[in-house]
Amino acid sequence: MMISMSCEVNFSVRAKTQPGESLCIVGDSAMLGQWDPHNAVVMSRQTKKYVLPDKNYAECFEEFSEDGDIWTKTLYLDGCVSHQYRYFICRISHSDSEDDSGRNVQVKWWEGHIKPRKFCPQDAMANVGESKNQEPDVFGNFDGIRSINRGWLTEQVEIQLQLHGDAISMWKPKYRQQTYSIKCTTLDYRYKDAMDDRYDEEILGDSLPQCSNSEILVSVLEKGRSKPKSQTKYGAIYTSGKYFAFQIETYDPESVGYQLDFYVHDSLMMQ
Repeated sequence: MMISMSCEVNFSVRAKTQPGESLCIVGDSAMLGQWDPHNAVVMSRQTKKYVLPDKNYAECFEEFSEDGDIWTKTLYLDGCVSHQYRYFICRISHSDSEDDSGRNVQVKWWEGHIKPRKFCPQDAMANVGESKNQEPDVFGNFDGIRSINRGWLTEQVEIQLQLHGDAISMWKPKYRQQTYSIKCTTLDYRYKDAMDDRYDEEILGDSLPQCSNSEILVSVLEKGRSKPKSQTKYGAIYTSGKYFAFQIETYDPESVGYQLDFYVHDSLMMQ
């Protein structure tokens, strides 16, 4: 006769996130999604300490995450076997298609340890007194090693807008000596046909809504700026002759437009 037993497990982890991001747990059992991020368990946020949008998100993970949000989730797992799992940070959106009621999971950051975390019911029962006062896990910190990897493409595609050489030239000579910053904005062209036909292309471009779920990263091929970073309020400084790239991930590339805004650079503006 086979005996089945379930145990209540309280998962708790501290991590830095941006608005619109969620923290999930995925593992090797059916309850934990069997390593499929689309079937992962979404955890609940207990605090709200978002990473500010004007800060470099990637650099935040090069620091310690003890000041991030606390996320928790209580699950009932098979108490007869051990469970392997990892935490990851993602953006979750739901498909607009009537044929697909599932969710889109865009993995942003993934715990990159070779060996995953492990929960053993026998060990937990033997140390039940200690587990009540246990501190939350720290995202990316496990077994004395800190390892966080960027996510990967699932259903979405990555669009890169690249500027190199003398890609930008101002028509009037008096503007050519200015230093400019460039910011990229994504526009949702699914609403284009619904706009009034009396708008010309210039007005229409300003009227289209922005894509709220598209994160844009920018990188410049020079020392200290080559890693993809989140854009600041006024984008990034453009230098003629440099390799300049915007990276955008989207699930519907045919419906996304791209707008480049130019700002005259001011040292106070870019701080």
